[in-house]
Amino acid sequence: MATRRTNGLILAALVVPFVLNAAPKTGEDFTGASALAEKEKCPFVIYVHGSSWHPASRIFREKIWESAAFRESLPDEVILTEIHLGQQLSEEEAKAQVEKLKGWKRGTVRTFPAIQIFGNDGHLLKTIQGREMRELVSASLVTAEIREVLGHAALRRDFLAAIVKAREEKKREGELEALSRLIELPLDDEPKIIEQLKAVDPDDSTGWQARLGFGNWEFMRRVSGLIKEGKLVEAVTEADRLLSVSRHSSEQRALILGAKAHALVAQDQLSEAWILFQEARETDPDGPNGKAIWRYGLRVAGMPLREILPADSVLTGKEIGANISRDHARYSLSSEQHGNPEDYLTLMKGRHAKGGFAFHTAAEKDANIVIDLQDACEVRALRITNRSSQVARAESLTLWTSSDGTTWEKGWASESAQPAWDVLLKSPVTARYLKLGLDRKTPEHLHLKAVDVYGKRPK
Repeated sequence: MATRRTNGLILAALVVPFVLNAAPKTGEDFTGASALAEKEKCPFVIYVHGSSWHPASRIFREKIWESAAFRESLPDEVILTEIHLGQQLSEEEAKAQVEKLKGWKRGTVRTFPAIQIFGNDGHLLKTIQGREMRELVSASLVTAEIREVLGHAALRRDFLAAIVKAREEKKREGELEALSRLIELPLDDEPKIIEQLKAVDPDDSTGWQARLGFGNWEFMRRVSGLIKEGKLVEAVTEADRLLSVSRHSSEQRALILGAKAHALVAQDQLSEAWILFQEARETDPDGPNGKAIWRYGLRVAGMPLREILPADSVLTGKEIGANISRDHARYSLSSEQHGNPEDYLTLMKGRHAKGGFAFHTAAEKDANIVIDLQDACEVRALRITNRSSQVARAESLTLWTSSDGTTWEKGWASESAQPAWDVLLKSPVTARYLKLGLDRKTPEHLHLKAVDVYGKRPK
């Protein structure tokens, strides 16, 4: 009778016979390899793959894993085996194969193929997968990587022995030193390592407990919860406490900096927060944490402070100079209607007005605002952000420039209504006054959310 086939990826381990030309021993499967490793007092290496359905797994297995060059270059004191993760297995097949994998944690492998190296005590020393695995394009590179881990494994055994000896002799300083050196090895964390540290270093003088116990994004969610509850001082204090610990990794420190910056944004301290967001990026420039914090910082601090342009802006990367309107310019309206004085400054500085516009003229012909840069400046570009709603009203938006506020020269005109316009002048213009207005025959309201002028101020 045909058995029902399961859908998706089902865990299975298929034993693949090896034809060995070198010293390494082999285990029949995960259970057999771990038992043999314990008996022989040596580490074991597993190739985790899906060769029956995954081309990259099959190619690596045929060209490297099974090659004589790879096996002959490995040391005697290592055991090899494979785990094949199959697809479309019957329930009986899947059940039988899963049974062979008792003790192996499927969640330790996220991508295929992968190589896992275990100590003789069954502790997972390292998993090589993803980009790191893709860089191992030859037998010699794979061997070198495994040999490096085995070298660290030998040091691990020495440190574990030193820990046992220090405990027997009740030398807490010696035990802490051996624990610290063990943690510094580029291997996966030891089980219950934090509990071991607490026993000999309850005050966490080394900072290792803070690093190893750091909750990553769980920490961020906890800080966000404090901010939501209005406990802003507590959130900053928690971040400062962790920032004082030198043991945190660059990825962890980026999150802590981001958490503090998040709390400062909630207190409307955007300038201080922006400094921390930039530090987070510098701390972890290529890591996912640093990139995520930076994107968030751009949105909540960088752009509101007019410190940076959106990534999709045509002005990004251009030689447009500095923001010359943010801290210097003033402006006047041709008329005023529905205005909120608290929103006026948001046109060129700080957060955008919550109401969607910084000013609102009456419906009139040639409605405009005049921006006074307070000095003759070299104007190169503008970023003009339209009102959040009623976007079409600014369809005829036009820019004029002037040195005296009386004689005006047309510099740019909108071709259509847009949420925002990035205006790169054909050539720099020296001007003190900029007029943005509607160039149409019938009356209309003018209302903009933000105007940022870029160029160079006189020294």
